[in-house]
Amino acid sequence: MQLTADYLQNKMTRCLPLRNIVLIPGLIGKPESDKILSRCNIRSIVENLSREIAGLRSLLPLAERFREFPWQSDKGGLNSLLLAGFLIEINNAYLQFRWSKPGKDSLEPGWFFSLPREIKGHLRTAFFLSQLNPYLNFPITIPFTGVQYIFRRGGPMDKLILNSDFERLAELGQLANLILWDHNKKNNQPFPRVPEHSRFTHSMGTHGLMDPVTFNNCRRLPPLLRLTLSVSSLLHDIGMPAGGDGIKPLNPKYLAEEKAVVEVLRREPWQVFFWEIGVSPQLVIDIIRNEDRYGLGESQSWVDRIDYTADDTFEYLGGFCQKNPASPEPRDFFIGHPDALTVWDCIELVPRDGKYLTVFNNPEKLGNFLELRALNLRHIYYAPESRSQKNT
Repeated sequence: MQLTADYLQNKMTRCLPLRNIVLIPGLIGKPESDKILSRCNIRSIVENLSREIAGLRSLLPLAERFREFPWQSDKGGLNSLLLAGFLIEINNAYLQFRWSKPGKDSLEPGWFFSLPREIKGHLRTAFFLSQLNPYLNFPITIPFTGVQYIFRRGGPMDKLILNSDFERLAELGQLANLILWDHNKKNNQPFPRVPEHSRFTHSMGTHGLMDPVTFNNCRRLPPLLRLTLSVSSLLHDIGMPAGGDGIKPLNPKYLAEEKAVVEVLRREPWQVFFWEIGVSPQLVIDIIRNEDRYGLGESQSWVDRIDYTADDTFEYLGGFCQKNPASPEPRDFFIGHPDALTVWDCIELVPRDGKYLTVFNNPEKLGNFLELRALNLRHIYYAPESRSQKNT
């Protein structure tokens, strides 16, 4: 099976374990609720299932109000209220059923299969999370890519994530030296906002995209190289200096993360880690520096770009671009090309002369991604207002 963003976003209802992560359909939030309410008659679903699920009977008086005052259901928020109550009761019923059938992973109640796709995914994700120790099992969403996942427990990545060298990345901002501008809703005056995402979240995102990419290329890529790429994608920023990109120009030769990664990963704890999982530390270093003999560093560089472009676009569209009429280009382009950040699903690793060429099998989607990235370069990374606080 080939994983695509469309499948993950619109069709997947089961949790899908890969090498080090578990792709999840996701829990229902406001966007998913709106989709369900636009397509489904929640009142009818509640009334029909209340015959089998006792907890839903407490919602029947609210459902009855739809019959009496149907014109008020949307205006008064009855739809959303009924859906919220339905999700609570249906989740309790589903968890109780699954917990009562230990060892029967695929057994689900008969009423489950009549539910909307989003609710099926919500229930399966909630059950999966209930089985795990919550530490480090928070869902990770990579914006606009269709990828949501959690880490598989007990795997080699547990030790890696808890290493102090990796935890340090949480203190380093991904856009540490840039400023995004919001406008005060009361007086429309600009005020600065520091981007929130860190090198830690970016590393997790790059890893979360790399595992589906290697899964799609599993017939071409040997298991050991898939594991090595998985590790290198998570560690690619491990050598980032304090202060992030802004400090590197002071001494590019020694402060670039590609240089520092050698010093970090040659420390004894890292050598022990690589020995335990059977991965060559030198190959990990070479992939991070894009100098490996297999040419896999190129694919990692692309996945790296896709993740930080997704994160940065999310930050940008979250405030500055939506409210600042002087910079509508990235917003307007992305609205017209919402698939630009799903370009990961058309990456092919093609063997040739002992190396793997990184090939995109959808030139149009690749072109959209490159144009969006160029707009980000102009309006975020190199925009004068992103480096000035003169309006504060």
